Amino acid sequence: MDERPDSRMDERSQPCRFHELEDDQLLRPAEAVRLLPRADGEKPLHPSCISRWAQRGVTNRKTGQVIKLRTRRIGRRTLVSVRDLREFMDAQAG
Repeated sequence: MDERPDSRMDERSQPCRFHELEDDQLLRPAEAVRLLPRADGEKPLHPSCISRWAQRGVTNRKTGQVIKLRTRRIGRRTLVSVRDLREFMDAQAG
């Protein structure tokens, strides 16, 4: 039996590391959702959440305003910057 820890599990269980990243760093959707905090027992977010938040947005419950995540298309890839992800989260909170 292999006693090495599963490196994928270690990576997924890491706490939110936004403070370690540069604002202009671009992330693939799968990388971005791994950085987002989740509640205990909550399933991890799917990378398609990034596309949904960019296209449909989410409604701020306090103001009723629809907030959309800014993304960038480079070729066939969709990327999101750390700054845009922070601003999206802040807009929902405030």
